[in-house]
Amino acid sequence: MRSDPVWESIMDYLGVDHKQADLSEDLLSAYSLIIVNAETTRGEQKTLIKYVKSGGAILEMFGHEFYYAERISTKFKRQIYDQSEDTDLKLIPFLDFYSSVHVHKDQEYFEGLIHFKTKGKGSVGFAGFDLPSLISDLNFKRKRFISDRLPFPDELVSKVSKGYLLLLFRILLQKLHFLRDLPFLFKHYSRNSKPYFAFRIDTDFGDKDSINALLNLSRESGVPFTWFLHVKAHEEWLEVFKKDPQQELALHSYVHATSDDLKKIDRDLNKAQEILRRYKIDFKGFAAPYGILNNAVKKALERLPVNYSSEFSYLYDALPMYQAEMKRWQIPIHPICTGSMSRLRYSLDDMKVYFLNQIREHQSDQTPLILYHHPMQKGFEVWDEILKSAIIDDFNPITMEGLRAWYNHRSTSSFSAVVENDSIRIECDPQEDLCFNISREIKKFDLLKFKERTVSTNVSSSFKLKTPYTPPDLDIKKNRRTDINLIKTGIIDSRNRKYL
Repeated sequence: MRSDPVWESIMDYLGVDHKQADLSEDLLSAYSLIIVNAETTRGEQKTLIKYVKSGGAILEMFGHEFYYAERISTKFKRQIYDQSEDTDLKLIPFLDFYSSVHVHKDQEYFEGLIHFKTKGKGSVGFAGFDLPSLISDLNFKRKRFISDRLPFPDELVSKVSKGYLLLLFRILLQKLHFLRDLPFLFKHYSRNSKPYFAFRIDTDFGDKDSINALLNLSRESGVPFTWFLHVKAHEEWLEVFKKDPQQELALHSYVHATSDDLKKIDRDLNKAQEILRRYKIDFKGFAAPYGILNNAVKKALERLPVNYSSEFSYLYDALPMYQAEMKRWQIPIHPICTGSMSRLRYSLDDMKVYFLNQIREHQSDQTPLILYHHPMQKGFEVWDEILKSAIIDDFNPITMEGLRAWYNHRSTSSFSAVVENDSIRIECDPQEDLCFNISREIKKFDLLKFKERTVSTNVSSSFKLKTPYTPPDLDIKKNRRTDINLIKTGIIDSRNRKYL
């Protein structure tokens, strides 16, 4: 019901038609679902109860429950694993919170974190997590990522698994639509059934030979790379990066180091920008060293002339998302690289299997995939084989700024959908590079071009989602725990990290 910048970012992220609810309208015909995300008066609650009993649907968010008020309690949760038989929820293997949540007494789904039920002719859902606060959270920790072999590779990433949390929120919206016998419609993740693929290079300490090898790989594979420049390492030969106009050049740092001192960060970034201007290198993106977006980096970023940043300590394994507070896009990547696995003695074949699993998941759900590499780390052969293989033909290669621009276009392209008898009337400006994702089941969907104005509510299912891969013989919960080895890795990593 409440609309604010963070909620707008969340709804735009999902790509759904939305507006602030006006309870004076004919709710049943005006709204397929109402999200209760603000305090409600007794009169407003009566109006919403009448709407539900008449066939409507509401979703009560954390702290704003009235249907569920007597059935919930507050608990602190680090991680939650779903133990239900609901196969749709298997799309989310775990949720990381490290915060207080509300849980329902009926703990069927994600230990009571969510719930949904019919009420009269309508339906009611409950989400026991403070979505805006969790999405805005800047805390990070070292976490492990599911792999075919042990130990699982690890990286310093956002404490909250925001990508999975946003997916769970969307699944709740879908399920409540389906309970109303309505299809679920949103702007798709790419311009067609081919997902976007970007490859990021953090040029940390790279020499000419390693950089030229990667430039050649980009040209031979037809995949344009996005290069986050460690300026000091290449200060005398930055012109090498300008040879191929298909490449995107972006800012990483001058000295590859981090700090919580704003003045030191400003000094470093100002020097990097000065040198890039000398070489006439334009940049639209930024990625903080070590992926760390702390308050000082966040403040410095506000003054940088960029369209986006990319920090996995803030967001990873998710769609591009507009950061309302910073007025910048956040372009998330998958945070595991060959270096993460090399220190765990993964073979090149192990690395290849890991990344192919990532690629196949994104082929299935058609969400963007961004992988990354460092020029001085082992594993070039893995990328040389994968990027030149036929599997990349199933993707739309793009730079990270290109992806940002397309998602900005997606965000600003509006539509409305109205159900009329057995059809849906869509009102929108026709866009050749946008299409709708429409579904009546969580794991099946079809695609419609934006120019299609009337479609049947009887949705076909041209595409099917695969459950994310989990090795059958490994205990995921046990092997993701923070144990002494992970703590040691974090200590060593912190000691080796360079500080301004």
